[in-house]
Amino acid sequence: MVTAHTVAVPSSLNNEFQGNAQILPIREQWLLASESQGLQIIGAATHHVLSEGRFELLDRRFYKGHHLAVSYDIENNQPVFIRISDADKVSVSPLSSPNFQIDGLCLQNSHDGELYLWLLDGDGRAEQWWIQTDADQTIRSLPVRQLSVPPETSQCAVDDERESLLLVEEGLGIWAYPAHPEDDFKRQLLAATQPWGGSLEKPMDVDRLSNGFAVLDDAHSGARLVTFHWRNGVPVRAAEQALKDSDEVSTLSLGTVSQEFVNAWVYDEGLGQVQALKLRWSEPLKRVVPLPQVVADIETEPMPGFGDVADDPAIWVNPTRADQSLILGTNKKGGLASYDLQGRQRQFLPLGHLNNVDVRSVDWTYGGDSIDVAAATNRSDNSISVLAINRSSGKLEHISSIATPLPEIYGFCLYHSPVDGGLYAFANDKSGLYVQYRIDLESANEARPLRQFKLASQPEGCVADDKTQRLFVGEEAVGVWWVGAEPHSEAVPRQVKAVGGSLTADVEGLALYHAQEETLLVISSQGSDSYLVLEAQAPWRERGHFRIGINAQRGIDGSSETDGLAVTSQPLGPDFPTGVLVVQDGRNVMPQQPQNFKLVSWQQVESRLSASHEGGAP
Repeated sequence: MVTAHTVAVPSSLNNEFQGNAQILPIREQWLLASESQGLQIIGAATHHVLSEGRFELLDRRFYKGHHLAVSYDIENNQPVFIRISDADKVSVSPLSSPNFQIDGLCLQNSHDGELYLWLLDGDGRAEQWWIQTDADQTIRSLPVRQLSVPPETSQCAVDDERESLLLVEEGLGIWAYPAHPEDDFKRQLLAATQPWGGSLEKPMDVDRLSNGFAVLDDAHSGARLVTFHWRNGVPVRAAEQALKDSDEVSTLSLGTVSQEFVNAWVYDEGLGQVQALKLRWSEPLKRVVPLPQVVADIETEPMPGFGDVADDPAIWVNPTRADQSLILGTNKKGGLASYDLQGRQRQFLPLGHLNNVDVRSVDWTYGGDSIDVAAATNRSDNSISVLAINRSSGKLEHISSIATPLPEIYGFCLYHSPVDGGLYAFANDKSGLYVQYRIDLESANEARPLRQFKLASQPEGCVADDKTQRLFVGEEAVGVWWVGAEPHSEAVPRQVKAVGGSLTADVEGLALYHAQEETLLVISSQGSDSYLVLEAQAPWRERGHFRIGINAQRGIDGSSETDGLAVTSQPLGPDFPTGVLVVQDGRNVMPQQPQNFKLVSWQQVESRLSASHEGGAP
């Protein structure tokens, strides 16, 4: 429901302005950005000029105990932050100028507690900056990513609850873009203009409401405020309110007064005046409880090219110098890379289109050297590439290939049997078929399938528990299963976890963390850009669910759209004293670069699991 009442405006704001202007209510005061009167803060009995010059655009958030607003300094082409403390102390902090002309800006409070600034250039670019406010009142920024948006888009607002960037395309309507820095690029038309089947005529600005949004529409019959509320994920028109004596409206600002009322402030550039309304808005605010979050401690160098390139990591633990261990990562367009624990590439083998990789410590002898074994599915010829890892130097060498009957080889994992000491390989293809092989260095090229089993639809990730002789397999759209890993065990899949709730398709990478008293199964829940941890034995109790967010101190972005992952409980030096989780990052931003792999200390994950465990079901 929306009803309108007039709101008293301070006499200082009844003056006629030249050019554009915008006002925001903050702590019973008004913040003014004006092309003709600069940046001002106005109260019932106070009036302070914060900065002279030409300003326009305003947005604000409550962040870390302060009211924080941002405006645009036209002459210097830079964002300017205004921080107002509880004692009404005001500080003004300009940021550096971007390498483009700013046409629009808005702020975002993300679910993970970070503050972001969006900048629009009017030529089809929206740039997202991470913002940090320090105790000494310094404002720091770091560019995160860019989105391509419609040209001449200059008005925006962010719906923090839905993590959506709302944009006005004047001739078409209101768009919603994903605002979380790790979200997939997609957009939704929320409200269209009449030529496109909607009811809007000339949308000028947009702002967020609890469980809805409002549009300033410069209609032919007169300017109006049109409100929308969300119903089952769809915006539904709620009401409209005509403005009095409008000429050329340009900006809209909303400010919550209580749970029932919202102030609306509209600047009319034609009249040079501000018009204020009080709206009765009875839509409740729907709070989202964010997932626990960890951050990456290290990231690897990016892949050599953009696109869907990186896929699956594996961890080789150096038997004598754990801090010299390696991360192996597949390049789906070229081969296999190895990285040290600081993320630097050590080696690259151009073996073809490698998809999934796994490692086992076997201490075999090859060419007079002690080796461990890595193997990967090779989609160039539907084979399994077998590699030796020199246990002294960590150098990788391709030693053989196993031909398979799979027409579209895909996922892969290794199993080291405690029964006969044999090393076994499991490979699957997109049909759901799994084939098991035994790997022997002397006869790897002549390896033959030992058994087959099939899932109903496309799988990929798998991991074998060498202790319990179980093979865990992921069926991307369905869930996680297990079968016996021994070549003569019954190959009947039994369900571990179905898609739904905390597990969102696609089910991708699987890995096992062997703690002292328990084994945990880590799953890439790709559809929710998150990671699920289960106990790796029945009844498969959930132990945690988390995301990987921005490590702003180290300039490392979060992780999203993860394909493969790997984990070890082996201590790998002071950075990873209880092991490390390695995940593929499908969208590598801050800055935007080709895909890579993120390394997360297991200590962080463990702290999240403990919190989930002590609190009951996550």
